[in-house]
Amino acid sequence: MNSEIVTLKMPEALLRDANSVAAAQDVTIGHLVRQLLKKEVDRRLRAKTSNRTDERLIAALQALLVRDMAEACSWSDLAVRLRRHGYDLRPAGCGLTLHKTSCGTQVCKASELGLPTVLWSHVSKAGYPITLMVRST
Repeated sequence: MNSEIVTLKMPEALLRDANSVAAAQDVTIGHLVRQLLKKEVDRRLRAKTSNRTDERLIAALQALLVRDMAEACSWSDLAVRLRRHGYDLRPAGCGLTLHKTSCGTQVCKASELGLPTVLWSHVSKAGYPITLMVRST
C-alpha cells in the first residue's frame, strides 16, 4: 500500500498527550493517528449504508417495552401500553415499525426488537387493527 505524507497542526497540549498515549502503547503518533482515523472513517461509512438501528437503542427499547408487548392481551391494550412509554406501532411494508408518538419519528422496525409480528399472534388472530396504527392527536 502506498502512503502519502500528511502534515497536521495541533495544539502543544494535544501533541504532548498524544506522545504519552503512543509511548504507553509502544507505537508512533503516526500509527496512533492512522488507526484512529481508519476507525472513524469506517464507522462513518458503515453508518451511511446501514439501515439497522443502533444496538444500544434496541437494547434500551427491549428493556423498556418487552414486558408490555408480552403481556398485552389485545391490540388496543398493546397500543395503550406503548403510548404510556411514548411510542406507537405503524404498518411498514410487510411488518410494523415503532414510532415516537410525540413527533412521529420512526425509531426502529418492530422485528429489530426481537419480537417479530408473528409472535404477537397471541394478541389477535384478526390482524392489525387500524386504530393501533393511526397516530392519535
